[in-house]
Amino acid sequence: MKVFHICTITNNLKQYEEMKSSYISAGFTEDRCRYSLFDNSKGNVFDPSVFNEIRLSTPEPYIIFCHQDILLNQGDGYDKLIKVVDELNQIDKAWAVAGNAGVSRKGEYVLRITDPFSESYPEWKKGFPYPVESLDENFLLIRTQADISCNLHSAGCIWCLGVYEISSC
Repeated sequence: MKVFHICTITNNLKQYEEMKSSYISAGFTEDRCRYSLFDNSKGNVFDPSVFNEIRLSTPEPYIIFCHQDILLNQGDGYDKLIKVVDELNQIDKAWAVAGNAGVSRKGEYVLRITDPFSESYPEWKKGFPYPVESLDENFLLIRTQADISCNLHSAGCIWCLGVYEISSC
């Protein structure tokens, strides 16, 4: 059974192919994951609301929505994400969305990201997972059974705020 449905809206097919290749090299092989490319390289055909259709139709237990330029080349991969998902499920069986960059209620940047184009990301020392009020949409892990839907660019914030009252985000 495939565990992850990895979805990307792209306007640059070369970046998408590099991204997908890095995912496969990190263990996100096509026998474990389904890949969906929403090609906007010739114009805005797809907008982030395509998530709503995906969530309703995907059989995989988890959906990953990510930017086309996310490369998995820092050592973490499929096995690490499976461990993180297991930990999230133990902490909170009703979790809805997780990501690699967000902001806590105290305004702290909660990050697990390496960006070759920026050195401005502060190092997070409090451990993960950590509840946040908003998530950056560059990498979102969504539990398919979570009853959420919205426009992806506001998704990280809306999903967190929507589930904060019910459980940790």
